[in-house]
Amino acid sequence: MRNCVVLCKPKTKTCKILQIVKVDGKILKLTAPITVKELLVNFSGLGVAVSKRASQYLPPTYELKIGKKYYLFPCPNTTGFIINPVQASSTVETEQDGGVKRIKVVITRQQLQELLKKQLSVEDVVSGMERGKNSSSVEAPSTFWRPRLEPIPEGSE
Repeated sequence: MRNCVVLCKPKTKTCKILQIVKVDGKILKLTAPITVKELLVNFSGLGVAVSKRASQYLPPTYELKIGKKYYLFPCPNTTGFIINPVQASSTVETEQDGGVKRIKVVITRQQLQELLKKQLSVEDVVSGMERGKNSSSVEAPSTFWRPRLEPIPEGSE
């Protein structure tokens, strides 16, 4: 009898999938090639690198290839800011050529319902956002809501 060694490579779908490892460790799987610019539309403030060490970020025109693994890292040149979801806030992108502004606004459910009922205009929401910028974003601890607690009787009274 003779010994036969067969090298078999299991069929995996990883060669047909573009894997992107997010900052939190979750893996985003894509089935089509995509450019870095198209990917970063959904991930602001992040950059794409080829290795786990973000020594150099890929340029926006670079096309991410199927079968490869890429990593998302925070960009050191962008400054992060905290958005208060109660107040209207926005991210504004301006195109150099056309002068078009794209505004993303975070509003409360109540403001959304008023917008849908046409009781509140978009201008009111944007002006509310401007007022939110002028006021202090850090409130005094006394203005935070606290529950009203009743005293609990101890023992047999």
